[in-house]
Amino acid sequence: MPVLARPLFLAASALVLMTGSAQGLAQVQSQSATTALANCLADNTNGKERKELASWVFGAMSVHPDIAKLGASVNAEQRDQLDRRMAEVVTKLVTRDCVEQTRALGNVREGMRSAFESLGRLAMLELMSDPGVNSAMSSFQRHLDSKAFEAAFSPSPKN
Repeated sequence: MPVLARPLFLAASALVLMTGSAQGLAQVQSQSATTALANCLADNTNGKERKELASWVFGAMSVHPDIAKLGASVNAEQRDQLDRRMAEVVTKLVTRDCVEQTRALGNVREGMRSAFESLGRLAMLELMSDPGVNSAMSSFQRHLDSKAFEAAFSPSPKN
């Protein structure tokens, strides 16, 4: 547990104990364990692995019919390669690098989901730091109806 998180955890645990809520304590412990796992995942992946995670997500999303219509196709061989690499990274993280944090989870399924969501957000932030991606992500703004925004957010006349 990070040094700064320990006093916060202890304070939250004391508060829960004072109110007599064992369920609340379990929830605090579960959140703390999930945060520890999320931190471990972030600390034990490099930029290449996080880009591979983003590529795997893209490959999985490309099978959705609405996305496939855009021409964003990943063939079965490419998807299998992405799956294999993702399995290698997850196996390394969960069984070697972050095994203690994974074992500490109360609700393994929920904790893993939440921790890997955090890793996915980190991967997306890294991808969006690329100037080309950043530009593409903001290009929709040129089509916004500025008059509608002005009307929605201008001060209302006072009666």
